[in-house]
Amino acid sequence: MKRATLILILISLFSTLAFSQGKEESDSLIRLLSAKKIQLVDINGEACRKVEGPARFLHNNTYLICDTAFWNVDKDFVDAIGHVQIIQENTLLTGDRLHYIINQDLAQFRGSLVELKDDKGNALRTEYLDYNTKDSIAFFYHGASMRDSTGNVIESVDGTYESKKNLFTFVDEVQMFSDSLFFVSDVIRYRTDLETAYFSENTMGWKKQNYFSANGGWYNRSNETLYFDKEVYGQTKEYELWCEDLFFDRMANHTILKGNIQITDTVDGAFIFGNHLESFNEPRSVKVTQSPIMVLLVEEDNVVDSVFVAADTLHYYTQRMYEVDSLLKASAQERKELAMVDPVANIRKQKAEQKAAEDAKNTPNLGGGKTPPKRAPIDSGSLTVSDSVNVNESALVRTSALVRDSVMVADSLMISDSIAIDSLKVEPLDTTEIKFMEAYHHVLIFKSNNQIKCDSLLYSDLDSMARLFKDPVIWNEIKNQLTADSMQIVIKDGEMKKGLLLGNGFLASYDSEDFYNQIKAPEMAGFFEDGEISRFDALGGAQMLIYIPDSTVIAYANMKDCKIISSIMKDGNVQKNYYFESVKSNMYPVEDMTQEDHRLKGFNWRGDERPVDRFDLTQVSIRPSRRQYTLESPYYPLFDRTAKYFPGYIEGIMEEIRGREVWIWKSSIR
Repeated sequence: MKRATLILILISLFSTLAFSQGKEESDSLIRLLSAKKIQLVDINGEACRKVEGPARFLHNNTYLICDTAFWNVDKDFVDAIGHVQIIQENTLLTGDRLHYIINQDLAQFRGSLVELKDDKGNALRTEYLDYNTKDSIAFFYHGASMRDSTGNVIESVDGTYESKKNLFTFVDEVQMFSDSLFFVSDVIRYRTDLETAYFSENTMGWKKQNYFSANGGWYNRSNETLYFDKEVYGQTKEYELWCEDLFFDRMANHTILKGNIQITDTVDGAFIFGNHLESFNEPRSVKVTQSPIMVLLVEEDNVVDSVFVAADTLHYYTQRMYEVDSLLKASAQERKELAMVDPVANIRKQKAEQKAAEDAKNTPNLGGGKTPPKRAPIDSGSLTVSDSVNVNESALVRTSALVRDSVMVADSLMISDSIAIDSLKVEPLDTTEIKFMEAYHHVLIFKSNNQIKCDSLLYSDLDSMARLFKDPVIWNEIKNQLTADSMQIVIKDGEMKKGLLLGNGFLASYDSEDFYNQIKAPEMAGFFEDGEISRFDALGGAQMLIYIPDSTVIAYANMKDCKIISSIMKDGNVQKNYYFESVKSNMYPVEDMTQEDHRLKGFNWRGDERPVDRFDLTQVSIRPSRRQYTLESPYYPLFDRTAKYFPGYIEGIMEEIRGREVWIWKSSIR
């Protein structure tokens, strides 16, 4: 029996060689390398060689191994059954059945499970797969799923694998899970050597309960970088965003957005627009350039209004309190204390105390008790406004010096104190988050009743103060214009509470025709209520020019000079003026005044620079919310094919995710 078997094998090999030599030019050379038994059988009237094994064939530098093979030499095919394998340099295919068309170099796998493995540890499973042994290209159909060595998954209806290019292409209903990210797309191409997935149109993704979509891009697993382009949209619990390009580095928490950007902050009621945005998460920093716009929604008297801010650069960032430079904190504290000083209120308080003291002095003692001790007389005439201002300024100087000295003393004692108490107690770091907002160059701000122009603007939570630099100007209710060398605006609960005009302060208020009421002083302070000026103080030597109507015609102009002017205002109009110290007043008929007489020195009406509406800042329109696309979207990947070919795996992933966070998973959605 053994000798007969050997003779059959030799006959088979010689016939194979003879057949191969006749077909060599068409690259159909196939060799039977080993088998246990070979016999000629008749199948459907055709002579075939039944090779029992394991049988081992070689073709196109590819091994075909199986339990049993039916080799039809005339029709140039091999049917392999049982533990079928195709082995190439970088690829291993396994299955139950295989029809191999020799002259087409085509292996057609069919069965309950076909698996393709590459040299990177990727395993693709399906029921229908064709493999070209010459080109090393696989075609899979009717559903497949691929899982890599680290547990990442991609599945689709159809696709290809090109061994020489290290490339899987997944087509139709593509779903992907990688590093806690979920994707769906029309087509995903995965380069195994680069560990990079390339997306096509209709791409959507999820991270926790965050959602994003685009029409192209890629994801690199090795360095966890993500890029989306073409109509990019994203949403988180607090934000929505739109742009043309998005780059995200997960390791560095670094994001870059480009082109037609809109970010909607649903918590603070804010919008950001621009063409280039760069952000970091730790510490938080967002910088917008190329036509940036910020829009803030504010509510006044149950009416929502919008504030538009434009500049060359908008920069928002945060620091923990312990990270902020000590000198920066000291200067902010000094500004805050100075801003809270109210010279007019202090004068009124001093005068009230003087009057109370005089009233007490002149009141007879009717109680029969002891006469109260005498106090040094207060000379009301000796208390001038200039004195009170000097007293206040001295107090401010002392306060600021005290702040600086305190910082210096604290710094100088830090080493010795730390040596003394280090062994006793270590104070915890102050981790309070401090917000900073900076706008650089060509700053314009528009609100329905206020507009601002300056070169740069700085804000921080350290003093809750916005500082305006280089020729700042504020227009209030259109007709009121405030200018100075620099300005400071105290903000509380998102509203202006007080404004300081530092250096060459000037208020011009349009009256009628070509008449402007005017006030100028070295420094000015405005107090706001509900976004409107309620009081305006001119300090340190003030001049005022106001026009007085006679019937319906302006007939006179009143010129006043004094140390301080305090104006009570309503609806943008002066209701009452108070004058302090060395008041000089002159009345002039308007008809006798020259053109120069109508302008205080330094007058410069800049109404042509005022943005008349928000379209002077930007033409962009706010995109409506798309929050219906959430985690519960019917497009969310459910991985039906992965559940079929890798049973229990995807369910385990979702259980793990549910264990870490609240996660919505609806397997019934289709």
